[in-house]
Amino acid sequence: MNNQTIETLKRIQAKRTLELPLTDHEKAVIALYGEAEAPADDDGKTLTEYDRKAKFVSEYLSPLLRAAGVNIAKAEYKHVDGHGEYVIITHTNGYTRNRDVSADSLIALVRDTICGL
Repeated sequence: MNNQTIETLKRIQAKRTLELPLTDHEKAVIALYGEAEAPADDDGKTLTEYDRKAKFVSEYLSPLLRAAGVNIAKAEYKHVDGHGEYVIITHTNGYTRNRDVSADSLIALVRDTICGL
């Protein structure tokens, strides 16, 4: 993360502390780079890195791929202990592809998933 991104995350955290609304850009920065604090789900339970990636794929990446018009039905994140992390892309005809996204940041996960579609 560069200094500008770190400063942006600090500014977002300050706005949240003051309960000010976030812009779409600020929401996207949080989605891509994560929370300044440990992210939590709707129940306040702290998310693991794997949970955060699964949530990102289901809430952001899968809808993006469906909307892109490249015959994608869905994308799912799967973490296999000792074997890595994968995004499983299911096409509308049922064909599936596995993309290795082990140790990827969210932005790298997006790049590795869409490469070659």
